[in-house]
Amino acid sequence: MKQRTIRPIQLVIAPDGEPQFCEQAIVVGLEDEAAGEYITIMACIPGSDTRATIAIDPDEWPYVCEAVAQLMKTAIGEKQ
Repeated sequence: MKQRTIRPIQLVIAPDGEPQFCEQAIVVGLEDEAAGEYITIMACIPGSDTRATIAIDPDEWPYVCEAVAQLMKTAIGEKQ
């Protein structure tokens, strides 16, 4: 038998004590449709039963992180 590898490809972020399918859960996954791996982030649209998904190429990730960090500084600054 050929050697096998076990890889976790999905993580769920949810409030403590809530199930993985709760409305506040965010699912982060690693996908591959034969054109290379990419990250997906899926979350429920507030006030809806619909889940929205975005796909991020690994090359785009540093820019997405930088943009989020910039916006978080603005959001945190407004709360203080």
